[in-house]
Amino acid sequence: MTRMNKTFTEQMVFMTVTLLIVKVLSALYRVPYQNILGDEGLYVYNQIYPFIGLCTICALYGIPSAYAEYLKRGFIFRRLHVSLFLCFIVVLSILIHMYRHILASWMGDDQLSSLIEIVAIIIPITIVLGMIRGIFHYHQYSEVVSISQLVEQIVRVIVIAIAIYLYFSIGLSLYSAAKVALFGSVLGMILTTFVLFMKYRHIKGEHYNIIHMNTKSSRYIEFFILMIAFILTHILMLTIQSIDAFTVLNFIGSHWTIDNTMAAKGVFDRSYSFIQIGLIVATTFGFILIPYLDATNISYSLKLLKKSIKWVMLFSTLVTVGLINIMPMMNQAFFKTNQMNSELSLNMITIIVVSIAIVLMSYLLTINAYKVVMSGFATMAVVKVFLNMLLLPIVDFYAISLANVMAMIIFNIILFIVLYKHIAAVIHDENMLDDSLSATETARLLTNKNEATIPNKMKKQDVLWGVNLFLVCFIMTLLLQAMLYIFSPIVTTRLDALILMSSMVLIGAAIVLVCIKLFELLTVEEATELPIIKKIIK
Repeated sequence: MTRMNKTFTEQMVFMTVTLLIVKVLSALYRVPYQNILGDEGLYVYNQIYPFIGLCTICALYGIPSAYAEYLKRGFIFRRLHVSLFLCFIVVLSILIHMYRHILASWMGDDQLSSLIEIVAIIIPITIVLGMIRGIFHYHQYSEVVSISQLVEQIVRVIVIAIAIYLYFSIGLSLYSAAKVALFGSVLGMILTTFVLFMKYRHIKGEHYNIIHMNTKSSRYIEFFILMIAFILTHILMLTIQSIDAFTVLNFIGSHWTIDNTMAAKGVFDRSYSFIQIGLIVATTFGFILIPYLDATNISYSLKLLKKSIKWVMLFSTLVTVGLINIMPMMNQAFFKTNQMNSELSLNMITIIVVSIAIVLMSYLLTINAYKVVMSGFATMAVVKVFLNMLLLPIVDFYAISLANVMAMIIFNIILFIVLYKHIAAVIHDENMLDDSLSATETARLLTNKNEATIPNKMKKQDVLWGVNLFLVCFIMTLLLQAMLYIFSPIVTTRLDALILMSSMVLIGAAIVLVCIKLFELLTVEEATELPIIKKIIK
């Protein structure tokens, strides 16, 4: 690598803060959008947004990470091959544009065809932006990548605000307003690409020196495997939302009209805004965790993985329980209607199972378990589709939440099985290294290898930790529900709901802080591997 001016920790802190800001912006714009355009307006936007979001993730995580890894391994792209690849992408975009009406009909809403045009436009820009971000990522200019992400998000939010204003002032249709809002992603990517190209001039010579040193032949299959693997970690929720876009209208019970279904799905999609907030911790941990994991030091990596799972379990569980408790007031404070509280609350459990999957995927990718991650991901998607088709006619929108949780549980089981086999293989290898020792000495050494093994006493501590976490959640729920029972009858306006919700958040946070120390759920010593978290705990 070529840049050592900033320490790795400083760059990771900067990237983490930027990611938090971007996630919050991504979740908060939906509130005014739904308040003004209504549930049907949010439905129209969310039908296409998962595909735009997929392109955004490819440009931010998948392509840059894969290209940087590709350069690190000494491979290069030939100009002719790059040109041919870009031509293929342009042809794909043209085909999407030509057959947009067919795609819209598959989604159950012919009027979405004009919005699918945005997907066709954004695909080529995604490739170019991803490649240039990969150059900066390889040269350790991570703060440049982070700032470009923030600029892209700010432009997108500004254009969404313009779309809301045009709908309110000149009466744009819901579909036209959604098209303008989605175009914000295109404009954000274009401006970000232009800014990065201007910045690229400062490292152009540095980059050409690296390219000239790389002499290995291109392996495009390897590059695409790397890209897909890095993308999968960040598209779990987008995949779930994309499946919903194709299945809800087509498989909902016959007693639902199209208009009622669109409005109800717009209400249900509020839950994904809340889930994005709940996943901030897991996404940040997963993003930070990858560079810390070392494939050449398995014992250290397994020890860090155990700690990371514990941290993510703690924060995701507490956030989930907190969101479920404040859901009625949050729903009433932020949106026009106070509906589907039970369905939204049930979907919050998705935060826990997705958070665990993000951490497990991050680790497995460092040991090159690409096939397992991809096959498990595909299994999750198939199960999600099947459960949507099976349950939607029976339990309506509860089906989406149940399908989300059950599909992710199956995915986590697959990941845990692979992890268990990996740990068993590590222990076996260590046994082979110790075969020249006596039985007593080998047993003593294996007992002391806490990083790679899981002794019985640790299992008992884990069970006790889980019980303590349950007690903390129970205490928090008891107090928050008491507040809800006492004060909810006097809540008559959205401002009243906002005040009560804010009070519940503050009291819930205070309970969590006290109980984390009281029940010893997380200690400073356990955070020594990640200095960022250590500072937060202090």
